[in-house]
Amino acid sequence: MKHTSLGIHTLAFFQRLTNDHYFSLMGIFNTLDGMNREPIKDNRDNIIGWEYTYKSPKGIRWRLISIEVNHQLTIYGITAIITPKVLIDKDYINVARASDIEIVETLFNQETERISPIIKSFGLCSINRSDPGLTFDVRELNLPCSPKQLITLGKRGNIPKGFTERMEYDKKQKRKISDPYSLYIGNGSIGVNYYWKFPKIGPKHPDYHNREEYRYVMRFETQPKYRKLYSISKRIKHNSRFYIPTENMTAEELWEMVENDIRNPSVPVDVMTSNMMSAELVQKYFDKVIGKGNYVTLDCAEWMVQVHNFRRDKEERLLWTLNLIFDSRGITKARSKLLGDDLRDFKRSIDDLNDMYINPVTIPEAWGIDHISNPLRAYYDSITDEQIISHSESLFNKLLAEYLSK
Repeated sequence: MKHTSLGIHTLAFFQRLTNDHYFSLMGIFNTLDGMNREPIKDNRDNIIGWEYTYKSPKGIRWRLISIEVNHQLTIYGITAIITPKVLIDKDYINVARASDIEIVETLFNQETERISPIIKSFGLCSINRSDPGLTFDVRELNLPCSPKQLITLGKRGNIPKGFTERMEYDKKQKRKISDPYSLYIGNGSIGVNYYWKFPKIGPKHPDYHNREEYRYVMRFETQPKYRKLYSISKRIKHNSRFYIPTENMTAEELWEMVENDIRNPSVPVDVMTSNMMSAELVQKYFDKVIGKGNYVTLDCAEWMVQVHNFRRDKEERLLWTLNLIFDSRGITKARSKLLGDDLRDFKRSIDDLNDMYINPVTIPEAWGIDHISNPLRAYYDSITDEQIISHSESLFNKLLAEYLSK
């Protein structure tokens, strides 16, 4: 598929610098041909560094940072921010697979050799950013809806406890509002972004001349922050090919590592950009926010619940939850109205409906659409010849076919 892929959109890593190396690199970047330079400012509008970008976009941005902790300590460093598919082949739509990261390593090292030996080779520094995501074309997945309709349903999904939605002040409405074409939520350890790309491709975008290519493209992206990456990597970092076992090293070998400033990255780039890690993070937060069920109309969802012949109390609880979400126009808005036993019943019902492969958010009747497959499931179906279908999903498909044939 041309515009559908699951993998890494952006990654970044930080290298601590000495005072001398910081100013040496600044002098080199300032004299490199084909570079733009913009100041980096803190919350008080003080310049704390410089960002260097290529006039002909390359897929790498460099950020030289100088942060004064106190009068006796200043932290110097450089961050490389890489968009792998742009670096490899100027692809601004798709995300990178693990095999692409190996190509990125070669291209990155070639570029750093051109700039300065001060910058460490790819993989020797811990990453502080890795954004796994699913990019998909609505038409390629044969979804019977528009990207705008999918965003509408997504924005009616679940904002997990502790997450807040990004809002921006609108001068006309004189209040903070969310972007109509995206859902961006986050907490202290991770951000989740679900958006339609087409409205975001403005004249300043380097691929603006190909804007029509983005018309049906959407992205669901997770953005773990450093502490989340560090927590995940603790159990798997020893699997990295950049990991150097030190248990059996001699004192001389250890001292040589120290002298050459070689250390094991606490968050290795290869294990955190593996296909498995990307798939795990996308699946986990897609299920939490969008849900693992399929979209159907309220009438269809009610009918499916009723034909299951649950106990009367369970059936009533599920029907009540579906109608509350429908009337409230979203899971989060519905949940905000509840307390105590009602809230517990509501949360239980959300889990029950998703286990039945029914998304608690239902399709408005006015759209004239009976069913929209779960986009993540549709992606896996599109790349897998042999589908593994659970009993619950098989039952959902059977009931859907029966409902649509009525």
